[in-house]
Amino acid sequence: MQNELLEEKPLLLVFPHNVMAHYLRCIQLAKRLQPQFKIKFLYSKRYASYVNSAGFETFDATTLDADKVQQCMECFDFSWLNERDLSMIYRDQVKVINDLKPVAVLGDMAPTLKMAAEKTGVFYWSIINGYMSRYYAFVRRMPRRYPLYKLFNLLPTSLYSYFTNVGEHIYFHDIHRPFSKIRKRGGLATKHSYMQEMEGDLNLICDLPEIFPQKELPENYLFTPPLFQEINNNNESIISKLDPKRKTILINMGSTGNWKKVSFINNVQYQEYNIVTAGDTDKIINGVNVFSYPFVNNSHLFNLVDLVICHGGNGTCYQALSHGIPVLALSTHVEQDYNVDGLERSQLGMSLNDIKEQDYKRLIEQWISKKGSSNLVNVKQKINEANFSFEGLVRTITSETLRYKNCTVLRLKNSNK
Repeated sequence: MQNELLEEKPLLLVFPHNVMAHYLRCIQLAKRLQPQFKIKFLYSKRYASYVNSAGFETFDATTLDADKVQQCMECFDFSWLNERDLSMIYRDQVKVINDLKPVAVLGDMAPTLKMAAEKTGVFYWSIINGYMSRYYAFVRRMPRRYPLYKLFNLLPTSLYSYFTNVGEHIYFHDIHRPFSKIRKRGGLATKHSYMQEMEGDLNLICDLPEIFPQKELPENYLFTPPLFQEINNNNESIISKLDPKRKTILINMGSTGNWKKVSFINNVQYQEYNIVTAGDTDKIINGVNVFSYPFVNNSHLFNLVDLVICHGGNGTCYQALSHGIPVLALSTHVEQDYNVDGLERSQLGMSLNDIKEQDYKRLIEQWISKKGSSNLVNVKQKINEANFSFEGLVRTITSETLRYKNCTVLRLKNSNK
């Protein structure tokens, strides 16, 4: 009987980008939605174990080459958004949706999914970061790797903002060209910018508005609590090894960060700290004061952590902030730069990218002393408050989706009379 009830739930298909952070936050959202929907995830060899352990099934479909995307993004290169690859992914998404007949699809950095949802007439939820919303209240700063970055930084603020906005508008329009061709060929609505392709019928901003404020949002934009994974493993063995007389630094470069950027921590001057690393599979960081693990349960360990050094990823930053811990970041691509900008504005952390290595030690000491500051305590409270409101958000998402489904069924019935 229980299996029959499960089958009666409307089906939701989830299309995360093939990067750990995207899969983990989609899993966290899916867990909340599981009572209302039967949920299947796009299969990923890398992250199938996380999906399966959360109790979700998978389906197969063509997707972006995440490694290629990462390499290109590090060089501010958008050649991965080419017509050949996008067409192939779009066609496969349309086929999967038509075969499985979901009531809705959920995309997290799935650029062609909006077109596939339009073609098949299903409701599309899009998970986006606050800095990638069209309604973001701040200027997205020029990436540090952009050739003109240093020159533009010399401009007065007003001119910098003007030229950055104009350049961004032109660039997003330019990289949208392959989408325009696919849309025209498929008889889809005309769009003009890559930013429009990232919007869904319902848009879920997985950030705090206090860090990434928005201009007045349309009704189909909602803030979710920050979404990050907590693994229920036992870290007592880690905790027992830490010297209670030392400050503790956690280093986590995620699945897209560059561990070589934090190799400076091997210098003898950092032996005065407990160093815990998460995911340093090549053991780049080593020493008698270093404790290396593939994954750590931050909810147990973070009470003892004084500072997080990371790649600026959304999930890692919010894990730290949810425990009132400051963040130093060595980012590798443009979206991580945007993320760190929000931390710097809110005085919750800073980027080390443009800092000389000889100054790292001073800054580490400075930011360790900020743990427990009013800014960090306030944002920790905001994250807790956002999590308390999650149940109401789930009801809204469910009702909007089912309302769309009922309107679609009624429209189809009327068109067949």
